[in-house]
Amino acid sequence: MKYYNYSLLFASLLFIFSGCGSGSEPESEKVQEDTIQMDSVTTQIKEFVHIFPSHLKVALMFKNAGLKYDPTLLLPLRNSEKLVTSYDRAFGLGFYGVDMAYTAINNQTQASINLLKISKQLSQQIGLESVYESNHYVEKFESNLNDVDTLADIIADLFAETDAFLKDNDKLDVTLLTFAGGWTESVYLASSLAKSSKNKAIIELVGDQLVSLNPLIKLLGENQSNFDFSLLIKQLNETKAILEKGIITPETETEPMVFDLNEAQINELLQKLKEIRSKVNNA
Repeated sequence: MKYYNYSLLFASLLFIFSGCGSGSEPESEKVQEDTIQMDSVTTQIKEFVHIFPSHLKVALMFKNAGLKYDPTLLLPLRNSEKLVTSYDRAFGLGFYGVDMAYTAINNQTQASINLLKISKQLSQQIGLESVYESNHYVEKFESNLNDVDTLADIIADLFAETDAFLKDNDKLDVTLLTFAGGWTESVYLASSLAKSSKNKAIIELVGDQLVSLNPLIKLLGENQSNFDFSLLIKQLNETKAILEKGIITPETETEPMVFDLNEAQINELLQKLKEIRSKVNNA
């Protein structure tokens, strides 16, 4: 498992939008400088999106490791109607996106279509309606309910289109929120099944999620101009501390990390994930 270092974006963003520079700076030079900086920020946003695996990829990894289907773990569909702020809707979109992928790869087609419709509704509410409308994803989904492979392809395309829209429109704050929700839901589902099954392969994959958690926390800390991420950052840092207790041997240049969680640690992890999840689960 590799830990990455990323340049943090929003010092550049603040510089661009705060009108930095002396009053004597020629306008043409300032415009050129701002354009260069904006191109740099756009590039970093695109790189950020590519760092993180899609919800579908994570769900498939856990399924291949032995993650079983348990419908009692899913978020209530009705809770999506109680998400009224942009923050909650973007956050909830990540959770319901994972639940959609989880149901689809487990042949739960009706549950998948219900979750797809919720994802579409939340997307429309935060300005992503064109993603769903332009490619008629709901209609495609409903036409292929009996073809799991095709459904997986449709979901993969949907996630790719959503990522492309977010990065092309510089909506990094929304990207961060949806990923934080998706990350939490993925690890919650996996940890819940790891607790009941004692499946070591799933536990190891839970540990691997530290790779994406570290840069996520850093970027959340640098992007609070539109949303206040302080509580979420605190909760994710506490989750990180629990996961790090499972590192038996850190990764080296030649050896992979050895990771395991005992029952008490899994319970502690689940309690913290439920706390984060409660923003949607208790809506």
